Amino acid sequence: PCEIITSTHSTATIKFQVRGFVEQASQEARAEPADFVICRELYRLCRGDSHLVFANSRNNTENLAARLVEMCEENIVPNEFFPHHGSLSKDLREDLEQRLQKGNLPTTALCTMTLELGIDIGKVKSVIQVNAPHSVSSLRQRLGRSGRRGNPSILRMFITEDEVTIRSGVADKLRLELVQSLAMIRLLINSKWFEPADTNQYHFSTLLHQILAVSAQWGGVRADQLFTLLCKKGPFQNVKTEQFISLLKHMGETGLITQLGSGELVLGIEGEKIVNHYTFYAVFQTPEEYRVVVGSKTLGTLPVDSLVLPNQHIVFAGRRWKVLDVDPDKKVIRVEATKGGKPPKFGGSGMFTHGKIRQEMYKMYSQGDYRIDMRGHKVDFADSTARDLFHEGAKYFKEENLVEESMIQTGKSVCIFTWCGDRVVNTLVALLLSQGMQAGGYAGVIEVEDTTVSDVKRVLDNLIKKGFPTETELAEITPEKNIEKFDDLVSPELLSVGFGARVFDFPTLVDCFLSKI
Repeated sequence: PCEIITSTHSTATIKFQVRGFVEQASQEARAEPADFVICRELYRLCRGDSHLVFANSRNNTENLAARLVEMCEENIVPNEFFPHHGSLSKDLREDLEQRLQKGNLPTTALCTMTLELGIDIGKVKSVIQVNAPHSVSSLRQRLGRSGRRGNPSILRMFITEDEVTIRSGVADKLRLELVQSLAMIRLLINSKWFEPADTNQYHFSTLLHQILAVSAQWGGVRADQLFTLLCKKGPFQNVKTEQFISLLKHMGETGLITQLGSGELVLGIEGEKIVNHYTFYAVFQTPEEYRVVVGSKTLGTLPVDSLVLPNQHIVFAGRRWKVLDVDPDKKVIRVEATKGGKPPKFGGSGMFTHGKIRQEMYKMYSQGDYRIDMRGHKVDFADSTARDLFHEGAKYFKEENLVEESMIQTGKSVCIFTWCGDRVVNTLVALLLSQGMQAGGYAGVIEVEDTTVSDVKRVLDNLIKKGFPTETELAEITPEKNIEKFDDLVSPELLSVGFGARVFDFPTLVDCFLSKI
């Protein structure tokens, strides 16, 4: 059963449970894959009522849905399980949304972020999260989807960890995915914390969208009126006057807007086409899928919504790869196989993990305890498998003295622990790559291959003495920077400024990590 937690600020009751699953390393027939066990549990828990199952990626969503449909067929019962994600047709998505809204048939939607908020589907009996959620705010939104009148909100999290073997790496030994999930629940329940809005971003893509929208609405508008409305008094207050002028000039050069003799700005030919298309008013989009190619063989597709640099090491399809180049025009990432230990199962996600979550993980590891303290009572919300997995991770943390050490040697590689957010991790990975080192970041742990701790420290000492590039300069050497919907319409110069502020963070890297090594 889920642990019951009653809010002290209202009469609401919420039920949480984290369940652990272990993927056995043995290839014997009796070693049932964890995915099969999870599907069996989903079938048992969800049949007969309405639920939401969040599986993060489209691939996971489709795989779970396909297996559950098969289970309904095997048991000769009507299907109640349906996928929902951005790649499905509008008709299929709307049919499922209406079925959930009517509530007259038991329905379980297996979804990505598409059903997190903004769509009226009514309330469901429970929400199940398969794999670690993207963020605490995402977890909060998902929890809010459950809890019918007078009934508690129910959230279950299913987390799979690989069985530790002699080949397992640091990320798996620390049980990072499970511990991150536990940390998110602690922050949400114990601290009432979730990720604040990042007010340091520029969002040039959305600003461009708003310039087009206002121009279309007013028919004509002066540049100073736009700046006052959108930047001086509006949400884009980080945008400087010269950056705004630069954006308008580029929009004029590309035909998005044009200036009349009166000085007013109106939509240009290209701007008219974009504004009149039905997709214009949705500001957000699903990240671009890039083909990952080795030689002439396509390994699959990868959504590019975070840092991908040449020579960076990534994990894909259960193997380690070195990025050779990134082709933004053809949407291709070319890779070659690279040596190294067994790749970590959990590499994090494209969505950025906040530093507060990693600091909570460090605190839990240090204390050897994940439970929530409520009115002097320790609330345990993990099942026995999840509990054992946590203690395995905490034991490894203690054995490697990670409470004090920020770098450890593991074979021919060095693992760096900043316990900071992904923007800091991205910055350090990019810096190490710029110095010719082979680095990759996996769920907050940076692995540097074919080196030693003393060599990494020497490189970092030299960088500190020499001085760092700016976030914008680091962004300029990043091949793919188009993340937001209209980034391809923003000038290369402004795109680098926006991308650098979004992906990198030098001040925190220096203050919270480099100053302490």
